[in-house]
Amino acid sequence: MKQLKLMAMMLTVLILGACGDDDDGGNEVSDPVAPSVTAPTDGSSIVITESNLESDLEISWAAADFGVDVAVSYDIQLDVDGGDFSNAATLAAGVNGVSTTIAYSVLNSAVISTLEQEANTAVDLDLRVVASSQGLDDLTSGVIGLNVTSFKADVIVAPVTTLSSATVAVTSETLSNELTISWSAATVGSGDTTIYTVAMSVAGAESSQTVAITGDLQTTLTHEALNFYLDQNLGQDPNTEVSVEFVVTATSGEESIAAEAATAAITTLDAQYSGSDVMYMTGSFTDPGWEPWNNAVILHPFDNEGTTNYEGYAYFNAAHEVKFTDQAGWDGTNYAFDSDGVLTTTGTGNIPVAAGHYRVIVDPTNLTYSFTEVQWGVIGTATPGGWDASTAMTFNEDNNTWELTEDLVNGALKFRANDGWDINFGPRDSFTNRGELIHTDAAIDFGVTESGNYTVVISFDTSVSPYKWNFEVIRNQ
Repeated sequence: MKQLKLMAMMLTVLILGACGDDDDGGNEVSDPVAPSVTAPTDGSSIVITESNLESDLEISWAAADFGVDVAVSYDIQLDVDGGDFSNAATLAAGVNGVSTTIAYSVLNSAVISTLEQEANTAVDLDLRVVASSQGLDDLTSGVIGLNVTSFKADVIVAPVTTLSSATVAVTSETLSNELTISWSAATVGSGDTTIYTVAMSVAGAESSQTVAITGDLQTTLTHEALNFYLDQNLGQDPNTEVSVEFVVTATSGEESIAAEAATAAITTLDAQYSGSDVMYMTGSFTDPGWEPWNNAVILHPFDNEGTTNYEGYAYFNAAHEVKFTDQAGWDGTNYAFDSDGVLTTTGTGNIPVAAGHYRVIVDPTNLTYSFTEVQWGVIGTATPGGWDASTAMTFNEDNNTWELTEDLVNGALKFRANDGWDINFGPRDSFTNRGELIHTDAAIDFGVTESGNYTVVISFDTSVSPYKWNFEVIRNQ
């Protein structure tokens, strides 16, 4: 009897202990469970053809369980049969949910371009799903085998290029006019998309200028851009007719094909600035010096509280002396040094300037001048700093331009000096790759329509054609 009572007491203790364990276990983390692929099934065969490139492959999986309630995202990876996934193709990244669709064209590109497998041939591949959650180790599914036959077109078709005009005469009145370059779609390569590179060159010359990289079937160039490329980049003389060839090259995956050149006769702008109501800055910095008709900096008018002032930008690589004149010569009104910041029209003293980059302001009514040092940068939603901080540009002394090569996202950008809004510029015509800059506080932004790596260039060199402040945004290969 005593033994029965003792056994009952021991049993009661065990039961109470078990209950206590259950209460504590409610706060424990359960073992993690990796995702598992449910579709397609292991050993599935996929044959990609020209007619089904836009079809979709459905991929689904059982959800991962990290043992705690956390947000989970999934990457879909593909590798060669038996590969270690160190050089895998990512078919989809950051998927929320337990299924996704992959276009056959994406799968096709992954097989041929990323995994570098022979096209039009059946290959064995491994597919897996990787689950990620911040702060926790990834959970990876087992692999399933796929047999995929990729597709690559045997027929290659080059684009055919047409121009909106066979003749272009650039004048100061037509700088904003446009030449449209269009082309037919090409058939080439096995990439997801076809990219077209447009280059222009002087007929018979070896050097060329890339003017557009796009997925569209046309691009436009203003007369100002045509003149700039010919005069500054391709070394053509002002006021001269040249035969210009435009070549469109289509690239998809690793293969390219070029169209036959389309030709236009283009007459470049006059060498001498033909506008009126400007101010000229000349001096020891020009080559040759002290000749307002040769390489002078042109200052443009703007309204300053009812008084016409003139604004320009200049770089001095050493200390120099300057004067201002209202004509491209010495027969008009000349403005000389009177004292620091003060001008005279009767004296002959030269204005001293230290080395540096400057914004130059002349007030001929009140006979004053100023030199403000500037450092340029880009700002806007397309840039790394958004609208909160400028991204600094670098001065290219050889080209007398400010430049930046940077990854930009879909958005807008402007240019400003000294990380402030007192001096800021936007394009006269929004959503162009190249054009005139205007000084404005309004929301005139250049829209980077496709994320990628770009080179952004601004020029305040008004001593050469087209004699206007200008910008260019170049998408890099």
